[in-house]
Amino acid sequence: MKSITDGRSTRWQKHRNERRRELLRSVRLVVEEYGDDMSMEQISDATGTSKSVLYRYWLFAVRGVIGV
Repeated sequence: MKSITDGRSTRWQKHRNERRRELLRSVRLVVEEYGDDMSMEQISDATGTSKSVLYRYWLFAVRGVIGV
């Protein structure tokens, strides 16, 4: 069966990709500066975002890496 795409599922893809890159860059800089023994709360404070946003993007990144 052919899937019908109306653009809603892809409309924000560029924004999500850019946001994910920004977050990963910020997290990498924070971890490089303070070490990898930081809590998600400390990382969220240092990057200026919420833990829920970090978890959402982190889970997406991990799934991409392990192929889930």
